[in-house]
Amino acid sequence: MDKKLGYGLIGLGEIAYKSTGKLFQQAQYSRMVMGVDPVEDVAKSYETEFGIPCGTDLDAVLNHPEVEAVIVSTPHFLHA
Repeated sequence: MDKKLGYGLIGLGEIAYKSTGKLFQQAQYSRMVMGVDPVEDVAKSYETEFGIPCGTDLDAVLNHPEVEAVIVSTPHFLHA
């Protein structure tokens, strides 16, 4: 398998920062494409640390042509 599955990250807080991002750096068949967090400073920090574009616009992640799946990494009470 040559192609890596492209993921969008929803929520860039503690779990995404300490776990998800580091796991993606080791992943052989998947990659982070873009991330979103409602807190702009958190999004900027994640972008700097992990080198992917991040912002506060959820639709930008959901509509990104390279995002094929998403990981929701938000507090449980915010899940639909």
